[in-house]
Amino acid sequence: MSTEEALREQFRSFSAKLDAEKQEIRHLENGSGGNDNGGMDRRITNLESDMKAVKETLTGIQVTLAEIKASIATKDDISKLDIRLNTIEHTMATSESLAASNTRLAVLDERTTKLLTTRSAGVMMALAIGAITLVTRWHDILSSFHR
Repeated sequence: MSTEEALREQFRSFSAKLDAEKQEIRHLENGSGGNDNGGMDRRITNLESDMKAVKETLTGIQVTLAEIKASIATKDDISKLDIRLNTIEHTMATSESLAASNTRLAVLDERTTKLLTTRSAGVMMALAIGAITLVTRWHDILSSFHR
């Protein structure tokens, strides 16, 4: 049981005692009950004592409620928190999307570096032409050495 619930239960108990005492006073004021046998002073003293305890309990409840009210989130606080969470959620989604895009970009970059470039194609073409020329002119080249 929380402190607040305990205080509420004490308040209910004191309130019930107070109601019983009030009922007894009404009963006596209406002329019922006859002789109090000198017990009225004792009852009033008990009632006053109980009222002091009720006031103390009520003050404790008011202090507790004020503390709770001071620490509880307001509708505005929750709204601001909701906005912040949405912003974080959007940022995370954007970050994940950005990370996925970076991964795709890295894959494309790797693929393009493996592709045949104009420069490498030119070099390969020059080597092929040179090889064909050597083969077709091989006889001429050898004969120039034998002279």
